[in-house]
Amino acid sequence: MTSNPLDAFTTTLSFIRSTFKYVKRWWKFRLPASQILGEIVDNKTLVKIFLKDFIVPNNTLASPKLISFEGNNSQMNPNIEKVWAEAESEGLTDLTNLLGRLDKHSNIEVGL
Repeated sequence: MTSNPLDAFTTTLSFIRSTFKYVKRWWKFRLPASQILGEIVDNKTLVKIFLKDFIVPNNTLASPKLISFEGNNSQMNPNIEKVWAEAESEGLTDLTNLLGRLDKHSNIEVGL
């Protein structure tokens, strides 16, 4: 304990400020996002993330060339490899970071 009342007041004020900042951060991010995403942020709920255009033809990984299937036809269209890979990875990164900030750390599957 501190014997100086001013030190005690400063310590108490610092604690109140840090608590307020924590609650503000929680209210601003955690609560609204949890309300929107609902059960998705529960670690007991399985979340599957599919990467639509990140397809490796013929299930070979030796030299993958990215392709996409557009519309209802089965026509294959070549993708711009760097652009699609970067877009898919950034989207996946943003989504997994969001889930991590919401304390969702398990039952997440990523599939092609």
